Amino acid sequence: MGNTRVFRFGLATGWALLAGSLLAGCGAGEAPPPAPATSDPAPAFAKFQSDCESQVESWRPAQVDYPKDLTMSVGQSMSYNFAVDVNDAPHPPDQVIQMDGPARAAKVFVKCELRAKLVPVGDGIAVTPDPTADDRGWVYRDFSPDGIAPWSWTVTAKDPAPQQLRVELTPAVSSAALRYGTPTNIEPYTTTVNVTGTWLDHTKYWFEVQFPAAKYIASAIGAALLAVLVFIPKAREALRKAFGRAEPKDPDGHQSIAERHKQDPDQDSQPSAGGRVAP
Repeated sequence: MGNTRVFRFGLATGWALLAGSLLAGCGAGEAPPPAPATSDPAPAFAKFQSDCESQVESWRPAQVDYPKDLTMSVGQSMSYNFAVDVNDAPHPPDQVIQMDGPARAAKVFVKCELRAKLVPVGDGIAVTPDPTADDRGWVYRDFSPDGIAPWSWTVTAKDPAPQQLRVELTPAVSSAALRYGTPTNIEPYTTTVNVTGTWLDHTKYWFEVQFPAAKYIASAIGAALLAVLVFIPKAREALRKAFGRAEPKDPDGHQSIAERHKQDPDQDSQPSAGGRVAP
């Protein structure tokens, strides 16, 4: 009886081991199910750069980074930084351009081979020409691998008064220009520059800029006063002639001696009928 139970247990174990080996062999011959495919498309700015290298011109949305305003003193020089960011998610402007003041961002559409130039608005601030600029002042830039095209100019404050700097970028258009079909391919970006100075700087500026205007105004006022002084005697004489009293006449109705003298000064000096000079 005990041997029978042992035999049955061994037979069951053998069948179990055989079945397991057969199942394992069948599983080893099958390939594992394929993993789901993952797609990692290239960023849009990478395609834009590829198109630029292939000389394919197309408008690309971008972000312009430039200083909102600057503060300088008379005679001070500093760098004016400007950049165009074509990344799908543009960086904060303060991280792209390094300036003392706050940076500003603006949306724009650009093409390859961008050009830019910095123009002073007025004579109170100077821009040092870029040695790489063409004969019209345009500075060419290509986009770096990180999708940014940077520019930098040196500016110097001259007068202690508010100034302006204007960057002109091309080829670039605003979204409104593209929407309405009136692109000029040049977009301007203006920065206000607050220039401070000493009292000597302000005095010098006043004599150079304000004094000529004040002198012109004083000259105009002086000419007007002179004209009035010349006009007054003539006006007085005209009024006297128009409204003045007439000279009295002789009792017999003849002209008075004063009237006769005005008409003929020598009349009273001629001899009378009696041969005597009239008194």
